[in-house]
Amino acid sequence: MPKTYCTEANEVFPIKVGTDEASDGMELQTFWNAFNKTREDYGDKLAYCACEQKQTDTGYYTSGSLEQKTFNETYADAHSFGRALIATGLKKYQSVNIIGFNSYQWVIADIGGMMASALAAGVYATNNEDACQYQAEHSEAHTVVCEGKMQLGKYQAILDDKVNGGLPKLKVVVVYNMSPDDASAQKAAFAKHNVQLYEFNEFLAVDSKKDFAEELDARLNAQQPGNCIKLIYTSGTTGRPKAVMISHDNMVWTSKMMERHMGGVFATDKMVSYLPLSHIAAQLLDIGLACCFGGAIYFARPDALKGTIGETLRSVQPNIFFGVPRVWEKIAAKIKAAGAGNTGIKKAIATWAKGLGTQYSEARQGFSDGRPNYNNASAPCGFGCANCIVFNKVATVLGLTNCRMGITGAAPIAKETLDFYSALNFPVMEVYGQSECTGPATCTTPEVGWKAGTVGPTLPGTTMRIDPNTQEIQYTGRHIFMGYLKNKTKTEDTFCDDGWLASGDQGKLDEDNFLSITGRIKELIIGAGGENIAPVPIEKNMKKAMPWLSNCIVFGERKPYMGMFVSLTCTMDPATMRPTDQLEGASLQFLKSIGSDATTYSAAKKCEKLAAALTAGMGKGNEEAISRAQTPRFWVFLDEDLSMPADTLGPTLKMKRGNVYKQNAQQIEAAYEANNAKRR
Repeated sequence: MPKTYCTEANEVFPIKVGTDEASDGMELQTFWNAFNKTREDYGDKLAYCACEQKQTDTGYYTSGSLEQKTFNETYADAHSFGRALIATGLKKYQSVNIIGFNSYQWVIADIGGMMASALAAGVYATNNEDACQYQAEHSEAHTVVCEGKMQLGKYQAILDDKVNGGLPKLKVVVVYNMSPDDASAQKAAFAKHNVQLYEFNEFLAVDSKKDFAEELDARLNAQQPGNCIKLIYTSGTTGRPKAVMISHDNMVWTSKMMERHMGGVFATDKMVSYLPLSHIAAQLLDIGLACCFGGAIYFARPDALKGTIGETLRSVQPNIFFGVPRVWEKIAAKIKAAGAGNTGIKKAIATWAKGLGTQYSEARQGFSDGRPNYNNASAPCGFGCANCIVFNKVATVLGLTNCRMGITGAAPIAKETLDFYSALNFPVMEVYGQSECTGPATCTTPEVGWKAGTVGPTLPGTTMRIDPNTQEIQYTGRHIFMGYLKNKTKTEDTFCDDGWLASGDQGKLDEDNFLSITGRIKELIIGAGGENIAPVPIEKNMKKAMPWLSNCIVFGERKPYMGMFVSLTCTMDPATMRPTDQLEGASLQFLKSIGSDATTYSAAKKCEKLAAALTAGMGKGNEEAISRAQTPRFWVFLDEDLSMPADTLGPTLKMKRGNVYKQNAQQIEAAYEANNAKRR
């Protein structure tokens, strides 16, 4: 295969430009070309906004002061950060690691690092010391930017305990959401390791005389579209995380193609930032789209995923909102719980309205005469009344009255969840992609068309195919990453012989070239008889039959038949972010509906009525199976529901299947022994 990738930070990626000026032939640009155009048009308009967040030993509190920054102010602060990096000795292609919840400081460190020709590399806030040490060492971090005492403590522990040899190349640590006095009190602890500790604003003032402004501008102006500007570390579910190298052209081109695919991103748009900025989705939305098109980003509270995202949505009223499936599911559960007590006329009106919403959503899907039906379908009689009485009120409660596009991605979402929102006249669009293609590869949108349960057509300038033997999704375009930093073998393994990206996912394209995801090659379960079994479709069938389950995970590697783990939805402990024993939402409502008195997970596990419902639901789900090999024969409860602290959910709430299997290996074996005993 001709070399069409890079694995070293100082290499320039060979960009292949096509012939369509509007897509693959778009002019080559650096991030600064695009950002400066936005500053020229909207420099004094709001770019980033958040209530100032403070971290304490017990959590976060809001000081009440509102932090608002324009695009010109963002550029100026990032310039100060970049000058300070050079003043403290940062060389080209070293990295700036950033760990903490999304904030203005996070963005400034990211953009300022890029200005100085460093590699901006986000670190997941849930990473432990070992993972932090690995990423800093692998990326050759000169500077680490930390939010508050907890994150700062991780790096102090690495230095003090010399975790995996310490961090010999680390020279600077910058901390935000910590008072100058508290930061000063920690300086000696870092100084003994020859590392300088700065409070964030103190660091911005390091080059107050602008002695390094000329050198910073020279570095910035010398950058090429094929230079690497940031690293996205994969979740590491199959070994050490790989560092996905993203170029200027990757970021700018993908942002512009996504904007075109969506039918426009405007300077008046508002978006809420809460997904980790160390993930490619947040990078594209909160930095790529914002800096290329001028919309305003509002940072949610750090406890957004603990339940406060609703408050933020109602306050901000975003025009575009991206939610991972678990977020959409939790919102849906609250809506259902709120309406569970409706009786009589209220229940009748809600049922009538949702019936009309379902009719309208079905009419808006697909194409007629080559045009998407989405904006051309006729609403059923009475829809306007239903919209006024029910749908608008629901949207107001959710904070999505002004939202013209709700999006989901990063993990599979149940068709039932999508249908639920469609019935409320709020279609949720699906995006498919990965870090290796700078985020999106396909997406349903009002502009290009919508089919619930598919992830849509490809972005402009993207070519996709399905391997006829393995059904693997393979594609090419200017959003394809440069390569994995310092990992030639893994990079070459990720590409086909002709240079197309091998996604590792399986799918199919319909007559309109809309993609549906059918499985993941690396997740295939190989049964005792050699059967290749894709778990995702089976799990979808089970969740369809039992929507009151929180999770369903099938297993059966090298076994004669399959089993499945199940769990119920529980309230989360706000301090630990682990599930408590108290049931909530759809799970609790279902138990009540079958006459069970169980209100806790521990009690539900012993409930005979629930056991009967699970067995019946498993049977119903198995009716959709395409072969006997794909039918789970028994179920067993997880000890507790999935969570990030347990390392069974990733930062975007995607299930870590390998970790679930590993942590429950003994339980799997015991379950087979018990089930085999019953069958004898």
